Amino acid sequence: MSTAVSAPVTPERIYQFAFGYAPPLVLEAAIRHHVFDVLDSGPKSLHEVSVATGASERGLAAIMNVLVGLAFLAKDGLGNYGLTPESAAFLVSTKPEFQGGLIRHTSEHLLPKWLKLNEIVATGQPAGAVN
Repeated sequence: MSTAVSAPVTPERIYQFAFGYAPPLVLEAAIRHHVFDVLDSGPKSLHEVSVATGASERGLAAIMNVLVGLAFLAKDGLGNYGLTPESAAFLVSTKPEFQGGLIRHTSEHLLPKWLKLNEIVATGQPAGAVN
């Protein structure tokens, strides 16, 4: 029997898994609404991004603040949003290393199939056979 003190058990990992679907969907929304493209020319306010993209300030605020938390956007003390080195390299659609296709494929094709996993396990039918 070990005498080492172990850390308390927490549900943190379960929380991480429960919300694991959110980052790719937030990234896709930002890509589809050209948030990274608009910010490629420099930091902008929420209002400026809204005007440039045509998306609502409320919706943009929600996804852009999540992207700050995920370190795909930076936010300065004045409330302006800017790209991080990672988003500048991989999430601007005009850049040669753009990875938006992977994000779109995940949200459009992979996630809908995974949402049918309970039915697939119950029936044993492949993903294409489950309605």
